[in-house]
Amino acid sequence: MNDFRLKVFLSVANNLSFTKAGNELHISQPAISQHIKELENLYNIQLFERTKNTISLTPQGKTFLSYAIEIDSKYQELEFEINIMAQKNSGKLSIGASTTISQYLLPSIIAKYMARFPEIQLSVLSGNSEQIEELLLEHKVDLGIIEGGEHKKEFNYSVFAKDELVLLTSSKNKVKEEVSLDELKALPLVLRENGSGTLAEIIKALKSKNIKNTELNT
Repeated sequence: MNDFRLKVFLSVANNLSFTKAGNELHISQPAISQHIKELENLYNIQLFERTKNTISLTPQGKTFLSYAIEIDSKYQELEFEINIMAQKNSGKLSIGASTTISQYLLPSIIAKYMARFPEIQLSVLSGNSEQIEELLLEHKVDLGIIEGGEHKKEFNYSVFAKDELVLLTSSKNKVKEEVSLDELKALPLVLRENGSGTLAEIIKALKSKNIKNTELNT
């Protein structure tokens, strides 16, 4: 990023912590505070609400964040394009993708990638999230795209896209549009297999409501 102060702001906004931002960027907390103060003085706004133990974005800070993200993205695109023009790309790239992603999300992305980089030999292996992580551990794929959050300490995880899980039933079933948690436990459900990132996210959501997956009628 061209302006390091924006990078500092993004790190603080993402971590909501000056200390964590300092650790992430390998600079001191006073230096973090100074960069934020310079931005606030430059635009004559307050970016963060500071309390004794926590910080949060102000309304101005939230607006600033949306533009900072866009600026950061443009800088990354610029660096990418310059690097592409400066070198010839060739070789092999192996991607592991969980079932849903490989079926519905990747095809259009891969088509664009192969049109842009025809010299790259691209291959995709599909499986559930657990299987893709095993392929990564065994160095059988170069990168993996899975559902869910961070699972293994051996990997670096970053958000690729956001998705939503929706409960579906036949239009012939006499089920209300909204069901209670007790009704949910009684309904016959079809779920993904063990090792699925989708299943892991469902279990995590149920756990937040004190429901065990063993209580479901699967």
